[in-house]
Amino acid sequence: MEADILSNSYRLLDSKIAETLVSVAEANGSIIIPDGVEEIEMYSFMRCKKIKMLSLSSTIKRISRGAFFGCDNLEKIIIPEGVEKIGEYSFSMCNKIKEISLPSTIKKIDDGTFSGCINLETVVISEGVEELSNFSFSGCEKIKELHLPSSVKKIGDNAFSYCTNLETIVIPEGVEEIGKCSFWGCEKIKNISLPSTIKIIDDWAFYGCINLKRIVIPNGVKKIGACVFDECKKIKKIFLPSTIKKIDDWTFSDCTNLETIVIPEGVEEIGACVFDKCEKIKEISLPSTIKKIGDKAFPYCTNLETIVIPEGVERIGKCSFWGCEKIKNISLPSTIKIIGDWAFSDCTNLEAIVIPEGVEEIRTCAFNKCEKIKEIFLPSTIKIIGDRAFFGCINLKRLVIPHGILIDKEMGIPYGVQIVELYTKEYKNKDI
Repeated sequence: MEADILSNSYRLLDSKIAETLVSVAEANGSIIIPDGVEEIEMYSFMRCKKIKMLSLSSTIKRISRGAFFGCDNLEKIIIPEGVEKIGEYSFSMCNKIKEISLPSTIKKIDDGTFSGCINLETVVISEGVEELSNFSFSGCEKIKELHLPSSVKKIGDNAFSYCTNLETIVIPEGVEEIGKCSFWGCEKIKNISLPSTIKIIDDWAFYGCINLKRIVIPNGVKKIGACVFDECKKIKKIFLPSTIKKIDDWTFSDCTNLETIVIPEGVEEIGACVFDKCEKIKEISLPSTIKKIGDKAFPYCTNLETIVIPEGVERIGKCSFWGCEKIKNISLPSTIKIIGDWAFSDCTNLEAIVIPEGVEEIRTCAFNKCEKIKEIFLPSTIKIIGDRAFFGCINLKRLVIPHGILIDKEMGIPYGVQIVELYTKEYKNKDI
């Protein structure tokens, strides 16, 4: 009777037929879907705890969303050529699956298809697959190696996040986009070579890849998103392509072993917190195309000694160089208008800074605890000096200011500093 029902069915419904197969599976642990069945509908076998083996017929075209979700004891799946779609979360949380071979007739691995398959070790993805969607293999902790076929064009958000034993992945030519958080927390990856076709590396793509030592970013990449290499603690060198216009927020934050960064001509903006706590960087040369340095761009780069800020930059953001203890000299370009709050706070070895004509605002605590500065010459263009701008500058001996600027205790000027007031015409001869 059961065989008759199945052989005459062209769709496997999630009602009596599914119930019949479940009862068979409970008896012998296996399900064989016979010829003639074309589709397994949504959630048909969800959380069927006793299924151990699944064999699909050659006529199957579609496995719908969540069809085998949470089948905790499913160990073996045979997916034949001809299957065109495996729906979202179809095999998610199938904790005992160790191997998967996907047929060439599948074009897309859908959202979460194998997510949380914590014992999945081997995945064979055939030529023909074009997209790995969001969370496809997220949390597959046992996968060590993965080779993507040349047909793949897109790697979706969180596709391999928390694949904590993944050591090797080959990303082929043709891939144009790596989605958000794609390799988040892949702690054992050491090297990644990206194809020349890559255009977008989206936010958090390699966040927390703590053993990643080497990555080659090819020319042609147009976007490196926020936090892409945040907490990649073993990267030592990064060479950015000239096709990048902005280094996004937190991109290299907490790369505590990063020593060399090459920022090419063409980059126009450094976002917020980009090099936060990059403790090993000693020198940075910014290209002439840079227009903006974001808030907290270089805080706690404790070994940074030299940085050249080019003409064209108009604003130094909040806390940009906070805690850069080894910087001794800073020369600001004539285009600077604003020195932001806490911009050079705790630069305890800063001895000399030239504040050029054109600067209009020095904001709150801008030079807080710059303990070795002895003299500051403020330009005639200055309009605003923020609270505690020079607080803690304990060796400041001389402050030259333009006529009309009111000096009060809120500026944090140490007691006993010689204040010299100049009229506008006197700025033509500053050797006083």
